[in-house]
Amino acid sequence: MWRQFSLFAAQIGLALVISAPAFAASAISHSVPENVYGWCAGYAPGRADRCAQQRCQKQGGTACQIVVGCVGPGATAFAERPARGFGAACLGDERSARMAALIGCISATNSLCWTSVTFASNGRASDASANLRFDQVWIAQIALQLLTFFKEAADGSLSEATQAAVGAFQKEIGRAPTGTIDEELLRRMVDAVGGPRHLAGIIKRVQLSSLERQLVGAKPVRLFYTALNALPPEKPQQYFKRLNGEELKQALTTYMKARGAACKTPSPSVSTISESIWIVVCNDVTYNVVFNEGGYSMITGGGLTIIK
Repeated sequence: MWRQFSLFAAQIGLALVISAPAFAASAISHSVPENVYGWCAGYAPGRADRCAQQRCQKQGGTACQIVVGCVGPGATAFAERPARGFGAACLGDERSARMAALIGCISATNSLCWTSVTFASNGRASDASANLRFDQVWIAQIALQLLTFFKEAADGSLSEATQAAVGAFQKEIGRAPTGTIDEELLRRMVDAVGGPRHLAGIIKRVQLSSLERQLVGAKPVRLFYTALNALPPEKPQQYFKRLNGEELKQALTTYMKARGAACKTPSPSVSTISESIWIVVCNDVTYNVVFNEGGYSMITGGGLTIIK
């Protein structure tokens, strides 16, 4: 299992470009009580800190503190509700800053997180649509790695290999293989890996320690993350147990189909014997879906035995 985690960490491919300046020309300030922030970049040393503090205060921050700084690009991320949390990073390139902010926020909150701002060292900010595209692709790439559809490094770029992997996933769950990612398809990918909290836990377990080894203790500080309301970790069986009705049918049958079980979506019948054992009837075939404590599953039925 640890060998699989090591391979997964290498595949995510977080290529951090780290410099070690004496002063910060880019800075991010954050106020924990209100969970608001301010940022500035492209300023003379010292001025960036003052500017970031002022912008944080203008957002209503009552306890604004400089949390990260460097000479280079930066990024911030917020947790997806109902979690509340924040991540910030200031690194040598925008892609690395985005990934670091997301990993920190995800790890702190046990939730998916989304980029709020990404800025270059000259103070130019990426538009919101670019941030969303990056986040969707990056999260999709990690999910597709876990499902063995994608074997490249996760870098947030919709490459030909990424599009091919997306198309393969779409075909496996019975959709036209367009190779494009939208919010709904990303949710199906998250279903297929056992839910957002399970995915968040894998990202934390695989990525955070490596990231901290590189960044924690660096001067100035280049990584910050906090949770105002962290969600508890969750195994796939707990995720499915929280769902009901058509949402449960869609999620659980997507999970099964991504592993090779022929199953219409939504399923005509889903029931549970216990939190770890589900009975799913698809196409007049009765499947047993059994989860173990490690979050892995065994699917049996219709002459199939699938263990993943």
